Amino acid sequence: MKVVVTGGAGYIGCSLTEQLVADESVTEVVVYDNLSAGKYNLFSNPKIKHPKVRFIIADILDNKSLSKALDDSAVVFHLAAKVSEPDSASDSQAFEQVNHWGTAQLVAEIEKRPSIRKVIYASSVYVYGHLKQQINETTATLPNSFYGNTKLKGEEQLQRLKGKADLFVFRLANVFGVNRCTRYNVIINKLMFEAHYQHKVRIIGSGDQVRPFVSVDNAATALMSPLKNDQLKNGIYNVAEFNSSVNDVVDHIMQLYPGMEYQYLNKHLSMGSIEIETPGLLSEWCDLTKGNMSNYLETIRNHFV
Repeated sequence: MKVVVTGGAGYIGCSLTEQLVADESVTEVVVYDNLSAGKYNLFSNPKIKHPKVRFIIADILDNKSLSKALDDSAVVFHLAAKVSEPDSASDSQAFEQVNHWGTAQLVAEIEKRPSIRKVIYASSVYVYGHLKQQINETTATLPNSFYGNTKLKGEEQLQRLKGKADLFVFRLANVFGVNRCTRYNVIINKLMFEAHYQHKVRIIGSGDQVRPFVSVDNAATALMSPLKNDQLKNGIYNVAEFNSSVNDVVDHIMQLYPGMEYQYLNKHLSMGSIEIETPGLLSEWCDLTKGNMSNYLETIRNHFV
């Protein structure tokens, strides 16, 4: 079975590719990425030094390269996206071009290929916007950021595949944790980096804002679930392990770094919260190992030199 992973050289793509390599049903993994993030660590990852892995360095909007990559494929994981801090309101054009129209281009190519049986999309819980109540898969979407809005538009483009391929949309919580391609601009990783190397963390807003979180390995495990369980139904699934306020995360970090300083930036600002019901619908089909916050943070600390 040939599998294509768009955005496969990224943070989540790294953990996903490792799991695909270990899956005996997968005979070829095509990692399709334009390397726009400027990170190349996947190429030296010993866990994916395997003859069934092939790299194509190209853009999601490069129709010729994308078409060639998809030939004879059975499964497509769509991770390619413009990402940043989800609350950011900058660079709207780039979000629209990649997350919306890049997905539309991919869908158009998939529609031409009956060999593609499953399409798995890494969406985001930020399609819901900031709400006061707990969120589940039936909650109406109301994105309030360019990132969330364009991820939702990507979901809408993928609905064109209904009846043509099995479609799985995974709305991922804030991803954290370490792997070969770790991002340090995601909330928990960023705070840990600042604590370890600066002994001071910066908290945007009051810190009372709640965010849902999922470890990068569990995010990859969730994305793999359509390959592991043929009984998994087409549809939308939230992927979160736990909810926590930013202040609570900082409290846990301070246990690892006693005496650490912290600074509030624009403390008067209300950031809004996102809280996901756990376990979600996916728990019936995929057992995500729930880690302890302190243990997770200790693992990240041990990753630093």
